[in-house]
Amino acid sequence: MKLNRREFIKALSVGIAGGYVGLKTGSSIARGMGGGEGGCGGGGGTSIIDPPPGAAFVDPPILPNESLIPGVVEVSIEAKVAPISVNGRMANLLTYNGCYPAPTIKVRSGDKLRVNTTNSLSMLGTNILGHDRDITNLHTHGLHVSPSGNSDNMMIMLMSGDTFTYEDDLSMQEPGSLNAGNV
Repeated sequence: MKLNRREFIKALSVGIAGGYVGLKTGSSIARGMGGGEGGCGGGGGTSIIDPPPGAAFVDPPILPNESLIPGVVEVSIEAKVAPISVNGRMANLLTYNGCYPAPTIKVRSGDKLRVNTTNSLSMLGTNILGHDRDITNLHTHGLHVSPSGNSDNMMIMLMSGDTFTYEDDLSMQEPGSLNAGNV
């Protein structure tokens, strides 16, 4: 079937409008994530979320360094479903340590980073592609670290109930490239 330019643009605009309707709830959630109470914890049930734009974004909490060794940053995170307030509406979201967005990890170039990870996701079923939603892993962007072993290895799959310690050597990280120490 051949379309002239006008017919193509009409078809495209119908497709975009259909995509907008399909994504409206998702985009509303994304807009609402930056405002309102956000953060950690909360309570209550869930419903369709379509809040108005909320307050200014609040920085996520900073994970405490559990290590007493200089040059070693050790933190613990738990992947779990938690009720989060999105501009006054409650939603059960996939979180780290019950926070959305995830907490901040402060490190410096040259540090060793250890992230003790626990997968507490369970009974989530499968996604629309048939993949298990209970599996998780940890992957960073922008760090100059190894993609193998127990470092930034995207092939590590943590099943529900699994724990794993990721270890990243940040000795190859250029000074000043960690955005004031945040990962």
